[in-house]
Amino acid sequence: MIPEDFNELWMRTVIVLLIMLFGVFSDYFINKIMFKEKQLEVVYVYNAMIFASHHILNNLLNQMRLFKMEALRSKDFDRDVIALYDNTIKEASDLMDTLSKVKDASEESIYAPVSVKNQSSTAGNSNPSV
Repeated sequence: MIPEDFNELWMRTVIVLLIMLFGVFSDYFINKIMFKEKQLEVVYVYNAMIFASHHILNNLLNQMRLFKMEALRSKDFDRDVIALYDNTIKEASDLMDTLSKVKDASEESIYAPVSVKNQSSTAGNSNPSV
């Protein structure tokens, strides 16, 4: 089974090493391609989720305008509450726009726009207990 001729042994060794090297390289590149495909799928899912969330929030914001119109018609409704309402609606719209512009679908880049530190700087005079 083991050849006695040195050249034949050398050739068999090189062939085995080349086959093993081809297997290692092909495994590396296949894993790299699979990783990129998974990242692309994550981006597609993230974009679809953002689109759906944006749609839902826009519907909610449009429906909330009815409440604001009714509050403005009422003479007894506190105008400070309407100002807080306007700030809350603006903040929600700004955060959705910020999330829509995220380029990298990593956990850090998604949480960064809505972090507590970022919200406290944009919240202004909104009530933190609500």
